[in-house]
Amino acid sequence: MLAYFMEHPNMFSELVESSLAVNENTAWRSALLVGHLIKKNDIRIEAFVDQYIDVLPKVSDGHQRQIFVILEKMKITEAQEGKLFNYCMDIWESVHKIPSTRIRAFWMMEKISENYKELQEELKHFVTPYFTETLSPGIKKYMFKKCNVVGWYLLK
Repeated sequence: MLAYFMEHPNMFSELVESSLAVNENTAWRSALLVGHLIKKNDIRIEAFVDQYIDVLPKVSDGHQRQIFVILEKMKITEAQEGKLFNYCMDIWESVHKIPSTRIRAFWMMEKISENYKELQEELKHFVTPYFTETLSPGIKKYMFKKCNVVGWYLLK
């Protein structure tokens, strides 16, 4: 599929539109492909960042995870950061969601918090066992290595 879209760049806009669909079974696969095809701050995606943020609470866990992959590669404006941070917090607090989606939401919150020292302090309250016990041991270990705000809670 990647090769097809590389050979047919004119189809990329259709792929993006498909990745933004709410009730389409293939939407998460389209988002997966978009995530693999784009570069950091890809100009083809800039116009869709708001739409990707807005669709987050409306799609399934796996689709959310793939949207985070896309958004992690894009520059997020200050105006977009607030809404995205709130959606990420909702996802992180939903301990029943799949761990791979929750950890991507946490990483996005951490990325946003790099610009706001007070948010970094707030995030420390969200790495208690309540929020981390449903994560797999591998994700916990990776989280401890990758995240700057993670405290001693994950050492248990």
